[in-house]
Amino acid sequence: MLIECWMGAKWGLAKFPIDPEVVRPTPGLELDWRAQSVEVAQLLPGEEVSQSPEKMALVFDLDLPLAPQLDQARIRLIGRQRALEKSGRLAGRCVRASAPAWTRWLRLLDGAADGASMHELARVLQLGDPDAELDHARRMSASGYRRILLMD
Repeated sequence: MLIECWMGAKWGLAKFPIDPEVVRPTPGLELDWRAQSVEVAQLLPGEEVSQSPEKMALVFDLDLPLAPQLDQARIRLIGRQRALEKSGRLAGRCVRASAPAWTRWLRLLDGAADGASMHELARVLQLGDPDAELDHARRMSASGYRRILLMD
């Protein structure tokens, strides 16, 4: 496998500068991101919703018109998203708003890699739920960083 293909798949790049002399590549010309898909999971009958705060399940009545139900769902989802962002349990929807969470997660991953106890990490980083934060950090470092491409 070519290194360019591997890097493109790993980092979400469709095209990137070949010339190392290019300091600021032009998006679309010398640099381009792969389109990132957003999946919507369907729950099977009797299946439980994950208890993680960033997930929310809604029920739609397919016998009724979808448009008003989708409007209500959008309002509820945005409200929940904003509440989680304000409480610090969800990274923001833009790069600037997400930066503090990413910084906290990087510090948490560094501390965990150095063998610090969760109690010590929670105290130093002022974490309410260090296990949940560590889970977020691990998911972000594994593949969640690609969501940055979807942000404003």
